[in-house]
Amino acid sequence: MPESYQCSRLGAPVGYIHEFSNYQTKQSLVYDLQEPFRWIADVAVTEAFESGVLDLPDFYFTGDDYRYRLEPDAKERFLDLLRMRFNSAVRYKGRAFKWDTVIEQKATELGRYVVGKSSELEKAPQPSFLIESIYEMRVIDAEQDIGR
Repeated sequence: MPESYQCSRLGAPVGYIHEFSNYQTKQSLVYDLQEPFRWIADVAVTEAFESGVLDLPDFYFTGDDYRYRLEPDAKERFLDLLRMRFNSAVRYKGRAFKWDTVIEQKATELGRYVVGKSSELEKAPQPSFLIESIYEMRVIDAEQDIGR
């Protein structure tokens, strides 16, 4: 996500949903840009528990700051699953893209809108289903074309 806001040429501390604060990383815009896509991480968390990639023993409690943490190997397994989700395909503007590409395009679109180079913002794609690969999406498209 940090790379996406850099493409937009907007300042990271200036958000429109999240306020600048001293207790965060001072990147309010990064938090704002992730909101429309937060569901991808939510799906990955649910999938991680349902598939057994993560389980309760993978977490440990740190008494010094009262937080639960993930064991390093569990964190790596989860990040692999999350990367797979962000690399899955989505239909956007009539074509198949990976989610990370869509996020970058939306950040650039927001930047153009804010500086007045564009007069409208197109809604981000909504979660209807997850497809593992762009190839799989092309197969679905071909099957739909044959059925017409």
